[in-house]
Amino acid sequence: MDDPEDSSRITTPMNRQLREQLLDRYREKVASSVKSALNEGSDAELKGKVEELENFSKLLNFTAPKWTADSGVAAAIGLLCVATAGFLWAVRVPQTSVSLSLQTEAMEGSLVDDWHADHAFRSGEMHFEGLARIDDPSLGLSINQPEGSAWIRLAGGQLSLQSLQLGRGSLLQIDADRDEVRLFTSRGSTRATVTLVGGGTLTAGNRPGQLSLTRSYQLDVPETLQLEVIQSRAVPCRFTFHHPQKWRLSKLPLEGLNFLLEEAQGPADDDFTSAVRSGSIAFKDTPWRDFQIPENELLTIHRSGKARIDVESSESSMHVSLNGMVGDVTTGRGEARRRYAPSYLEYFYSNKTMTFFWAAAALIWGFLWGVRKTVFR
Repeated sequence: MDDPEDSSRITTPMNRQLREQLLDRYREKVASSVKSALNEGSDAELKGKVEELENFSKLLNFTAPKWTADSGVAAAIGLLCVATAGFLWAVRVPQTSVSLSLQTEAMEGSLVDDWHADHAFRSGEMHFEGLARIDDPSLGLSINQPEGSAWIRLAGGQLSLQSLQLGRGSLLQIDADRDEVRLFTSRGSTRATVTLVGGGTLTAGNRPGQLSLTRSYQLDVPETLQLEVIQSRAVPCRFTFHHPQKWRLSKLPLEGLNFLLEEAQGPADDDFTSAVRSGSIAFKDTPWRDFQIPENELLTIHRSGKARIDVESSESSMHVSLNGMVGDVTTGRGEARRRYAPSYLEYFYSNKTMTFFWAAAALIWGFLWGVRKTVFR
């Protein structure tokens, strides 16, 4: 004789046919019992019908298949809950709020919008290269080189970069050490205004290494010098400020920040090293603790155009502060490269407490219900 437990797991056409017949008889017995109760039949008769119904119910339970119509739905819901939890754990949010404080000798990024600065640099000596136009009628100075090969050097007196305007899409690189600050711009338009007062000497040329004029100046009233790069160029123009006073560049709308120094290894071989000296970064959307950025660590910040970025002078390099939304942060290179950005699970846990609670409750309930309906029947 077959084992009853094994027979309960067998689903054959005959088994299904017998079970359907049993269900029809069970329904008939239920209807008969209800009519008997409504017609106030004898207690003994009603009791017999109830016992008979109980026997039919046991037979139905005994012949119930292991997998029912709702088993597939329950299994799908359980798997969906697991997949959703895995997705929230593994997939990172597209943007996260960070706060960065960094000492570095160099930084680079692309402007996502037009930007200008007023009274950015003051020093006694400035040097500008890669210009398309240099103009100051009062000093009798007018140079036009559309290909962007002109240069000018100012030494003496009080010099101020009165204004600096960079067009959207420009690539901006800033290098700084104890004695100089260098700005490199390319790929977009650049316009600058320099004011001169006091006594000094200017030299200028149409080509690098070519001296076109030398002129002394003694100015009691500030004079204005216009500088411009009209067209986009792959070769950057260069602004050099020697021994500048304290300076600050505010609200730089930069995208794709990196902090690298280029080191020439040979005539056709360049290498990049980290310009970072020290720093720290905090992820505001996560429970992570602030972590330190060690010296010479390679650091890149993606999709930082919406964050506020300020750069200012420090004792021997420059200080960069960033606050706001960025895409993610990466450190290191090669196998040591690490990407920092919270997962959706970490983000909801830290910022959307109620959403996290109810989502977690729904996922746990759905998973347990699925297991209950498919495994523990």
